[in-house]
Amino acid sequence: MKSQINIGLIGYGTIGSGTMQLLKQHKEDVESRVGASVEVRWLCDLFQKKSPWINKSVLRTKNWQDVINDPQVDLVIELVGGVNPARQIVTSALERGKHVITANKAILSQYWDEILEIASRRKKLVYFEATV
Repeated sequence: MKSQINIGLIGYGTIGSGTMQLLKQHKEDVESRVGASVEVRWLCDLFQKKSPWINKSVLRTKNWQDVINDPQVDLVIELVGGVNPARQIVTSALERGKHVITANKAILSQYWDEILEIASRRKKLVYFEATV
């Protein structure tokens, strides 16, 4: 088991910033449940907003492929919404051997079979949570 899990967070709107806040506020609990240190390595957002929840050590980009192509990223959290480029983000992350978490109901409803086939073939996990 790895001693550190590196996260690439793609999308920093309402849900993305809330996710970052929860990861920061509940860091000890999350790490206890995971059994490893959990660090956000990348934040991808088109608007590059400032936030008290973003550590200075977090790499920033506007290009989601920077996150997907980093071999140190273990888990991609996709929170951009809509179908494209969200579908490309999720399928590319899985193809590159990364686990995925998404809150994107649109891609799951339209591309469930494709996404789970890739995850199964690559032996990766897909977690999802609906937002309301």
